[in-house]
Amino acid sequence: MANSQHGLPPVPRGLDRDLTIFLTSVRNLLQRVSGTVRGSDGLGVGTSQVANRTVTSQKLDDKCVTKDKIKDANITSKKIKNGAVSEEKIEDDAVTEEKLATDSVTTKKIKDKAVTKEKLADDILTELKNEFDSKLNSAINASKDAVKEEMREEMNEAIEQLKEDLKEDDEEENNNDPSSSDDGGGTGPGGGEGAGDGGDGA
Repeated sequence: MANSQHGLPPVPRGLDRDLTIFLTSVRNLLQRVSGTVRGSDGLGVGTSQVANRTVTSQKLDDKCVTKDKIKDANITSKKIKNGAVSEEKIEDDAVTEEKLATDSVTTKKIKDKAVTKEKLADDILTELKNEFDSKLNSAINASKDAVKEEMREEMNEAIEQLKEDLKEDDEEENNNDPSSSDDGGGTGPGGGEGAGDGGDGA
């Protein structure tokens, strides 16, 4: 078996196909690490030399995959298995308001009894109670004002109706009063006609 010009022996022929692929990958890796391959920086292996499923989570050191090594938009929801992101895998304060899409957290996505007193910030309940009391007082005051205005309108209508009724009663009483008639003095006893007849008899 002759040595190659780079000091690495070629992969023998006639071997099993899987073994040939493995040995070729090892040879390419050694050449890249040694920097003897054109375009190699001597630090890593191209993705074309890495077989599918060879890099697993068991082969990755803790914290070796950092944010700087992940391209923008490289991790999408389609690439994350259901249940892969659990509470234990999220650091404290890692999920902030800026990292949540608008309306992404809805009541349908929160389990029953998931939000407990222990998970609420200090004084949040007091702030919510104060806000509720303020809105309730505003609603009560607005309701009182509306009731007062309605009662005022009803009272004004009742007063106007009472004035109209009194006016009608006065007009009816004047029409039924004999002393207010225009011809009452001429037809009564001792009126103008009786006095005239007596004068002729004299």
